[in-house]
Amino acid sequence: MFLMNDHPAALDPKAGAGSHSSDGADAGGEDASPLNWLVPWLLALAGILITLALSG
Repeated sequence: MFLMNDHPAALDPKAGAGSHSSDGADAGGEDASPLNWLVPWLLALAGILITLALSG
């Protein structure tokens, strides 16, 4: 999971050669990067809480 944040082009074939040119041009990339790890963690936490609520 941390490797995806550090090396998105290595694991995402769609990024390809254009990843270097889009890094500087895309100003929104810096704002959206925390969502790459925040959203899965929130979904996992919500799933755990729902499971505990239903089992209790």
